Amino acid sequence: MQSFVLWTGIYDLLAALPILIPRLFPGELPDAGALWTTISGVSTLFMGVLLILCSRRLAERAPLVAWQGVLRIAAGTIFLGYIVYGGIGADLLLAAVLDIVIGAIYLLGLPRALGTTLAAVLCDRIVIPRES
Repeated sequence: MQSFVLWTGIYDLLAALPILIPRLFPGELPDAGALWTTISGVSTLFMGVLLILCSRRLAERAPLVAWQGVLRIAAGTIFLGYIVYGGIGADLLLAAVLDIVIGAIYLLGLPRALGTTLAAVLCDRIVIPRES
């Protein structure tokens, strides 16, 4: 699970690049205005850094990763709605589905990897055994 969180953090960093520097990457992103596009890109960049840092001590930082999973499922679902009904374009379909899958893996895999429940992870009630 630790490696998965690390690699999804790296994925977020790479995903932020076409949002922040769209002229360097072919394809079209929806024109939501410079401010909102920049906010989305910077948020994605920071989430990538957060996930990379969380992967180093996953048991202690699991709630941040779990809530990132909730965010990914919500964002992916919203994007799917815009793709189907809003005409954003199918080029973002893979990213939306991938975010939903990653979010589900976080929410299902973290509790299993830590030997606890999802509620305990989301509420930051994880008991971490102390090293002697």
